[in-house]
Amino acid sequence: MSASALNLAPEQREAMGRVEGEARRLLALRGYLRAGREAASRWAWSRERIESYEKSPEYAAALAEIDKVRREFESANPGYTLRVNTQVRSLDEQLSKWNENDSVGRAGEELLGRAREQLAAPSYPDAPAASDVQRFERFLRGATTSATPTLAVPGLSPHGQSRAFDFQVMRGTQLIAGPSSPGEWDSSGWTEKVRAAVTRASTKFAGPLASPREPWHYDYRP
Repeated sequence: MSASALNLAPEQREAMGRVEGEARRLLALRGYLRAGREAASRWAWSRERIESYEKSPEYAAALAEIDKVRREFESANPGYTLRVNTQVRSLDEQLSKWNENDSVGRAGEELLGRAREQLAAPSYPDAPAASDVQRFERFLRGATTSATPTLAVPGLSPHGQSRAFDFQVMRGTQLIAGPSSPGEWDSSGWTEKVRAAVTRASTKFAGPLASPREPWHYDYRP
């Protein structure tokens, strides 16, 4: 892991250093290796960039699109509304969620077990050469787990550039369907009801997210 991290961009190495536990760090490393050169353009905005964006016409336009979806949903579903967290998800917040999320922990432990099996092979020396590190990186990029992490790797979430929003169904102050209640979306029909409202109200959203499956998550395309 340490040898592979040397080839990452400085911001990725810094983020990895703030990930808690070997399993979660390995899972983050896999994400950074898979992202490759695209990681730079996807990286979470700085606090200064977020503050500037939240004062911009582009942000105001995004809020207007969300409001159109909310009004359409309320019209079609009397008594219910949509709550949306419109704040850009900073790197700090992404790291905090990554370090606490159960699905990340499960996927990380599974990946760590597979990596240990890979490195236990006689062909891997105790002091790896550059070719050994490259071989391990190829393994890691292609390695899959039966447990699916429900979060993007810290720094690479589209929420970090205000390019995704999570819709939550509310009735007054009561949360009816949100990220914490995934079973409610299909069983109560909210997946299709939110999709219908989004489709009728705006052309700026794509979704919901299919992998990992998140009926509440829609990408925003200005």
